Amino acid sequence: MEAPWKPNAIAFVGGAAVMAFEMISAKALAPVYGQSLHVWASVIGLTLGALTLGYFLGGLLIDRFPSNATMSLILLGSAALIGVLPLLAGPILALTEPLGLLLGALAAGLLILLLPLASLGMITTGLIRLAAREVTAMGRTAGAVYAWSSIGGIVGALGCGFFAIPAWGIPTTALVTAAALAGAAALTGLPGKTKAVAAGVVWLLIAAPLLDFWLGRPLHADILHCSEGLLGQLVVADSGRNRWLYIDGVDQTLLDKESRRSRFYYIHAMTYFAGHYPAGRKTLVLGLGGGSLANELVRLGFEVDAVELDERVPKLAREFFGLDPKVRVILDDGRHFVRTCRERYSFIALDCFTAEREPTHLLTVESLREMNRILEPDGSLVLDYRTFLDGPTGLGARSILRTLRAAGFQTFCYGTTADVEQRDLIIGAMKDPSVFREGAPARLIVECCGRSAKQMLANRLNPDDSDGYVLTDDASPLDVLNTVYHEWWRRESRRKFAEVMGR
Repeated sequence: MEAPWKPNAIAFVGGAAVMAFEMISAKALAPVYGQSLHVWASVIGLTLGALTLGYFLGGLLIDRFPSNATMSLILLGSAALIGVLPLLAGPILALTEPLGLLLGALAAGLLILLLPLASLGMITTGLIRLAAREVTAMGRTAGAVYAWSSIGGIVGALGCGFFAIPAWGIPTTALVTAAALAGAAALTGLPGKTKAVAAGVVWLLIAAPLLDFWLGRPLHADILHCSEGLLGQLVVADSGRNRWLYIDGVDQTLLDKESRRSRFYYIHAMTYFAGHYPAGRKTLVLGLGGGSLANELVRLGFEVDAVELDERVPKLAREFFGLDPKVRVILDDGRHFVRTCRERYSFIALDCFTAEREPTHLLTVESLREMNRILEPDGSLVLDYRTFLDGPTGLGARSILRTLRAAGFQTFCYGTTADVEQRDLIIGAMKDPSVFREGAPARLIVECCGRSAKQMLANRLNPDDSDGYVLTDDASPLDVLNTVYHEWWRRESRRKFAEVMGR
């Protein structure tokens, strides 16, 4: 390595590859394990552990074989291990899924992350050993290598998060990362027999996407769309007369293709609350999904604004689920929109689940007070909440109810069915409780919303939420409180997803 830019360039590529692979791995885990706090904790902890192992082993290896050929093999090995991720992720997830949400995520992360990141960790110590010509320059050399590696990490994280994964998906992003590492190996000159290894890695990178397509293709379901991005993996699939939208393997929208209406009871149950207001009022939907709730509100004559974070979602809603063009879609985070909003609404629907996870930052007392601020004096907030209500596993839901009251609302709680495991909780929060009279006539589309509303009203719930927490921006432990339900729900959702996908 005679030119000083070569070790810096290799350090840059290695640092970018570390962050890219960390994000790719987290997204690879999401279809089975979601993107909960536990998954990210597993990914970050395992990343640091694997890099630590790599730093140590890299030092031993480069001290014993201090040559460009050794560095070439490390880079090519990293490229090969990352390039085969799309092939290995599916079998690893299938192997670890029976272990449950927490242990399974940890085991899958270990199997996916350990070898590639340990190999990437070896790059840094190898570069310092080869690039430092004199002991007196060791500090400067190490500083430059770590600085360029960190700069590469910044570029890799931003590039993957803002561009590569949303635009290309996981397989292509993994292959581009692997190709960059193979290119970095070329900077060492590929001395001696490493040329044959390089040729093998190149052929592996060419074959990997073909094998991934062949091994991962669905068997029966009519897959209309599949992409990776901000919210995770989005899949649109047809199964009989049903059209599904999935986020990371969990159903978000279920449309009856003949009636063009939602087959989820909770959509029509939430509409019941809106039906107490006259047509022409302004309504806000936080979380668009396939647009089923927004469409029902348009049918009732409301002006509808919908806030969605992932730009893919409104495109899919319009193309596959018939989102009404009258719905004004705003691409923004729901909390940020509410905080900066200057509009006033009569009705706000909070339907922002990402797979099985609730939007914790939207359910704090500070956030709910901000929603209270943009509601009209007779306005109401309604949210769908999918969890248990009683006992230790229902503490999360009871905390939501208590937090709503702390934010200035009076609450009404219903189940969409009497079945505790299958029901959604529909929580109505009123600024002025006199506006809502239970059982009073509402403007509804009788054939769908009327039946669902009747069923909901028959399942009024009166929980004691005095043991619940008031959730705040500083302390909102919903991920922990709902861990049992999250695991159950993801397991059931994955089973249904497998049935629809024909696997």
